[in-house]
Amino acid sequence: MSTEKYLLDAPVLPQSQNGILDKSKISGEIKVNVPKYLGYSKYDKIHLWFGSEQISKTHILNNPENPEDLESFLSFYFNIDEIPEGNYAVTYSIINVFNEGRKSNSTNVQVVDSISSVSFSAPTIKGLDDEKTLDLSKIVMRIPAYPDIKIGDRITGYIDNSVSILTIDKISDYYDLSFSINNLQDGYKTAKYDVNGLLSQSMSFKFIK
Repeated sequence: MSTEKYLLDAPVLPQSQNGILDKSKISGEIKVNVPKYLGYSKYDKIHLWFGSEQISKTHILNNPENPEDLESFLSFYFNIDEIPEGNYAVTYSIINVFNEGRKSNSTNVQVVDSISSVSFSAPTIKGLDDEKTLDLSKIVMRIPAYPDIKIGDRITGYIDNSVSILTIDKISDYYDLSFSINNLQDGYKTAKYDVNGLLSQSMSFKFIK
């Protein structure tokens, strides 16, 4: 029986920028790195999900004393055609030879074919003080109305790895997305959103629980 001990560091997508992975700018395969973790040992198994079980891979560590084997164990590659455009949560789990399991934090990434420019202005965060510091029980992201807005548009807001989704049912001057603070740690955060897959500019703020 596996036991979840603690959350490991989130995986890293070195080819992404600001949460966007542009397939048109990648020569070769999509790479995901699992950060080296404490206590790795022979026959550890990593199972990595790129959004779902349908897009996943498993690696087993055979020789932890060999740097090349360890690097191969921690590096995952996906064919570009395996990953359609869309928003993904990339995460992994590690199980050791004693069947003890650990899970990771997730990395949210938007996969696109190309991005020529950013069309939408950055969101604002309600309640920020003059030093852009926030101390609230929840976070509300305010998104201004944008050109060609229409009922049925899907707005997805991101604050680090937290996500909030809104489907527009009426035309307004702005739209508010609420975020739970349960999965957020104190520190500097990046807020952004996309509309039907097209990403906005981002803004940063300091969050204190």
